[in-house]
Amino acid sequence: MRQPLGIKAATPGLEGPAADTNPDLACLACLGHRSNPYPVPTGWHAVQNSQLAQEGSLPLNCNMPLPVEVTPVSTTRGRCQCRAIEYAFEGAPKWVMHCHCASCRRAVSSPLATYIGVRLAQFRYLNAEPAAYASSPARLRYFCPTCGTPIAYAGANWPDELHLLHGTLEDPTQWPPTGHAYVSEQVAWFDVSDQLPRYHATAGKGAKPLRNGPRS
Repeated sequence: MRQPLGIKAATPGLEGPAADTNPDLACLACLGHRSNPYPVPTGWHAVQNSQLAQEGSLPLNCNMPLPVEVTPVSTTRGRCQCRAIEYAFEGAPKWVMHCHCASCRRAVSSPLATYIGVRLAQFRYLNAEPAAYASSPARLRYFCPTCGTPIAYAGANWPDELHLLHGTLEDPTQWPPTGHAYVSEQVAWFDVSDQLPRYHATAGKGAKPLRNGPRS
């Protein structure tokens, strides 16, 4: 059973919404008491003969601030090999995918590249910014000019996003991939034994996977 959200009124002659209520359930918010347990209201509701009031959990005609449950926002950090470039982003990424396209494979000198898509609004560099190379029209690949570590990719098709190379994360166990993109360009001698969905191109715009898992 819910506990009453008020205190016993110590001051006679209450005014306002709490005046017509049981003083044993006088609302802290209505009384303006310093020990109000809801210091960060997101809105107000008027309790008019509600079930809560009938149960004695709230006084009638009470303007009580809604309690706010604060969820901590995680911070993910990454860097290049020499630490000249360090970055951070707040909260969860939009997506995490392996990419098998020839351009990305060549950019990272590997059979595939793994990206973390983040919104520009949640991302920041912590010290210096990387150099950029236009690998194709309206597409930039960012890298550390000192040690050469590939850092990120940006394209005109995703103007509000930055695609970070997963290998630059401080903690490589964070944000595991959820699928494979551009398996139409996958190299013949390489595959991954996970059961993630495989997409002909990208997974956006309602694309359906060709299959789940590696080639048979």
